[in-house]
Amino acid sequence: MLTSMTIRFTFDFDRALAAMVYLASKNPPNLDKYKFCKLIFLADKYHLVRFSRPITGDYFCAMEYGPVPSIVLSLLDGFLGEKKGDEEAVARMREHLDADASFKYPHFHVRQNGFDFEQDLSISDRQALDEILKRHGDKSFEELKGLTHEMPAYKEVWEDPERDCKNPKMSYESLFLEDGDAIRGADEEMIEN
Repeated sequence: MLTSMTIRFTFDFDRALAAMVYLASKNPPNLDKYKFCKLIFLADKYHLVRFSRPITGDYFCAMEYGPVPSIVLSLLDGFLGEKKGDEEAVARMREHLDADASFKYPHFHVRQNGFDFEQDLSISDRQALDEILKRHGDKSFEELKGLTHEMPAYKEVWEDPERDCKNPKMSYESLFLEDGDAIRGADEEMIEN
């Protein structure tokens, strides 16, 4: 059983960038900012409940359209010029990613091949990203929204009358709730380590 302590991970920009480039290199349809965020969230969650750690270390907020990896969203906002972002991080993203602004919601794709995924992504990281692409890569905005809105971890925050409306953080512990991918003991290992 999970304790009431709050688990935190440290965001790893190199892993997050590698995960974004990896996803974009697989060319899922309509890879806009929303889909990027959902796929990163789902991959982080899948990896967490199986291997006791997320891929990126980002924290998740239960927003109106579902769970969002907050730092990744800020990076994508900065990349698209929607908000001021970390200029150094955005410059590194631009080395590997591009966005096609001819769509209402710009679609991301890989700018340059040759990214060394093995340097920043473990085998299990890549397996988690592949599994999430297989399961959800072809899903639409509405399908991803519906899927993530039904997750107990999302509902727990969204339905809490005392939630922080400006920063409705989801707990890593709650991501294990009613998850068929969870491996027995992964939650205890997460807390221990």
